[in-house]
Amino acid sequence: MPPAPRAFLLEKPRALPENCELFSCGRDALLAALELEKFRAPRKVWLPEFFCPALSRNLAPNAEFYQDYPSEPAPRFETLKPKKGDAVVAVNFFGLRDPEIWENFFASRADVLAIRDNSHAPFCGESANPPSGYSFASLRKTLPLPDGGCLFGKNLKARKIFREGGESAPFAQKALAAAALCGVLGYRPEVEKLYYEGENALEGKRGVSRISKYSAEIFARLDIEKIARRTLRNLLVFRGNFEGFGKCRELGASPAAAIDPFRAFCPTLKFSDPLLRDKCHNALFEIGAMPSIYWGGLGRGASARSREESNTLLSIPLDFRHSQADAARIAEFISGLCAAR
Repeated sequence: MPPAPRAFLLEKPRALPENCELFSCGRDALLAALELEKFRAPRKVWLPEFFCPALSRNLAPNAEFYQDYPSEPAPRFETLKPKKGDAVVAVNFFGLRDPEIWENFFASRADVLAIRDNSHAPFCGESANPPSGYSFASLRKTLPLPDGGCLFGKNLKARKIFREGGESAPFAQKALAAAALCGVLGYRPEVEKLYYEGENALEGKRGVSRISKYSAEIFARLDIEKIARRTLRNLLVFRGNFEGFGKCRELGASPAAAIDPFRAFCPTLKFSDPLLRDKCHNALFEIGAMPSIYWGGLGRGASARSREESNTLLSIPLDFRHSQADAARIAEFISGLCAAR
């Protein structure tokens, strides 16, 4: 994302919650939680098999997998069989999951460590105030920051060093440089190359590091509520102008959905046909949009069902930076592609 627009900055820094620590990325926040709990083998970390491949690899060989898919309303709990002392990572896919689904599970299994991944809804109620265990999030997915991950704990006594910014990790340096270069040159191949160099640096990152000084200062000044309300507004405009013609649906789209702005994420579409998904992905790319596929290159533990999910989902890069006209235009553009198929 580009540097934060001034329209979304507060005049005075916002206080950081007492139970919060800041890291360079969401992965580091999760690893920090496990380290705080002195998590060691033979204890296992249970992850959805439809999950970030890099993080799955990072947690190997202690990772076990259960089935949970964004296009389904709840995890397949019959596949989740943790032993006493294991950790369970519960993912709030695209901010759409009813928190009570997981709270009922964790209430019945007080002998496991609850870790909630709220990267798509980092400021929802159960994120900053987890009923038990920990909650973590990657801040780069929703905020205009080159790096950042937050960790909240039910009983976390935050360490001072992880409440202040430090040196920028190499991936953050490249991401910020790409954003600055894009502001000067516009979107060009050399900008894209620099950005993906940063993503590759993150992929190969080893060890836990704290948030950069740059991102810590911007994060403290971002108007989170304004950002959330703008994102929700654009999401609802998209929904009002989108028609999938039976070939595509938007996850979570219903009259009662997305009332809480802190659960609003960018529109995520489920296609009936992988070829149509790819057609939409390529068409958006050609007009300068950068849609996201969750998760390409699924690794160990991925079943045919997980790969089918990955092959038919597409997240549209529509958020607080855009206008209502942008939201309507992109919805109509994708609708046209679905109608023509």
